[in-house]
Amino acid sequence: MKNIVPRKLLTWSLLLAAACTKDNGGQDNTRELPVIQSISPDKGPQGTSVTILGLHFSAVPGNNTVTFNNVAATVTQAETGKLVVMVPKGAGTGPVTVTVNGKTANGPAFTYQYGFTVTTLAGGTKGYADGTGAAAMFDSPSDVCTDNDGNVYVADRLNQRIRKVTPAGVVTTLAGSTLGYVDGHGVSAKFSMPRGVAMGGGGIYVADETSHRIRKVALDGWVTTIAGNGQAGFKDTTAPQARFYHPYDVAVSKYGSIFVVDQANHRIRKIRNGQVTTLAGRLEGRADGEGADAKFAFPWGIAVSPGGAVYIADGYDNGVRKLEFKSIATGVLVDEDTATTIPTTKVIISTLLRGGTGDADGDLGTAKIELIYNLGTDAAGNIYLADGGSQKVRMVTPAGQVLTVAGSYPPGYLDGSGTAAKFRHAGGVAVDKQGNIYLADTHNHCIRKITPE
Repeated sequence: MKNIVPRKLLTWSLLLAAACTKDNGGQDNTRELPVIQSISPDKGPQGTSVTILGLHFSAVPGNNTVTFNNVAATVTQAETGKLVVMVPKGAGTGPVTVTVNGKTANGPAFTYQYGFTVTTLAGGTKGYADGTGAAAMFDSPSDVCTDNDGNVYVADRLNQRIRKVTPAGVVTTLAGSTLGYVDGHGVSAKFSMPRGVAMGGGGIYVADETSHRIRKVALDGWVTTIAGNGQAGFKDTTAPQARFYHPYDVAVSKYGSIFVVDQANHRIRKIRNGQVTTLAGRLEGRADGEGADAKFAFPWGIAVSPGGAVYIADGYDNGVRKLEFKSIATGVLVDEDTATTIPTTKVIISTLLRGGTGDADGDLGTAKIELIYNLGTDAAGNIYLADGGSQKVRMVTPAGQVLTVAGSYPPGYLDGSGTAAKFRHAGGVAVDKQGNIYLADTHNHCIRKITPE
């Protein structure tokens, strides 16, 4: 006896099977991997329209997920064999991928061309004056840091003050007056050549160079001493009794630790839970290695990435060094907080980028940097270098490419795009959460803003 399938049931079964093999664009993609055959153009800045040719895409734009270096792009046109997409802001150089119905095709790399515009946020004349824009005056500002509201805080070194600059360029004095050492509120406080600043813990930490102390300025202007007894020298101990020798810069980790560039001691120090310890360095020189075996040559600047890696501008060596923590038991890298709680860890110093003569862009092995005064990081993992030798701001991408952001030699003063801009002694650098870069343009006595295009 034959099994007879009702006609209506057979019809619905066939329709269901057909539906399961088609996406919303009407193409059979569930059994086929998408394929990227070409991208054109293969380089450009944000907003560039890129055509991707291939196979098994969806004809519905929203059913295709396209990324440039893991940053999602907008699909503007879609066919089964062609997609047109817009390069996203800040993508960086890296591969293009297309994902359809959970299946991903990896394509060739797209070379992201960064564009930056330099403007003057405030200052431009040597002196001291609060005010807006060009009406404000600085005297050799050496470093900057930012808060979550877009305000910039400045170590106005020869004015012995910590200044605040709003996003509108309004400059006020947060603390400090004449040369000296006094804790207190606002202008009653005194600094002695404040050189480095870092935001953290509800205030601004200051490397107060010639008082040989680490100070903190609360956002209401109160100044206190965090560490250092004021005597030049070297001593690891409780914070009030510790000794530094020309501390140049500070950085704050996400765990609240304060990293200090103790320049004339050729060491990287750490302040945590009221104790000052040495992480790395001992003698002047240049050597990678563990802890005290590593050597620095008058290090100048320090920055902590969002991921916790610590980067150091190694002054006279002109290079960029990296500080990491490693478990002795497992040999695995650990974060700074884990290293604090587990005694069997060691500090490892390695070289990220060798210094030398020249300003050529390239990868970490071929790029040239000349005189790195300071550095900063952003949320995407880029490192920004204040290259005072070439009068440029440089960028090291997570992919290991060294690029010029802005500036060119010889020194000067000029707002403009990219290398058309001019600086005169690129000093401290910081990045806000929107990706804007701020530079203490020391000998132009102003604060510059570098905006990604």
